[in-house]
Amino acid sequence: MPTPLAPSALLSDRVAAAVARGDGVVALESSVFAQGLAMPANRQAATRMLAAVEAAGATPAVTAVARGVPRVGLDPDDLERFLQRTGVRKVSTRDLPVCM
Repeated sequence: MPTPLAPSALLSDRVAAAVARGDGVVALESSVFAQGLAMPANRQAATRMLAAVEAAGATPAVTAVARGVPRVGLDPDDLERFLQRTGVRKVSTRDLPVCM
């Protein structure tokens, strides 16, 4: 089960475990995959970025507001939803109160 980072944010299990061990975690902005690159380039970029972080010995953590909750590290289903752009919208800080 995801770990609360703050009252309204969750760490994925994988990210929480890395933090608990004191391992490096690299945040990756979901906008790059969900809005910034056309499909299928977004999936290719995501695959390369996640692999590069892991190759450097850190844990990748895609950040997003998913299903109304700010998350640090997406589960595979949410990452797939962002890559497919299914029900995904660009969110800025001004939108957070409405999205959460």
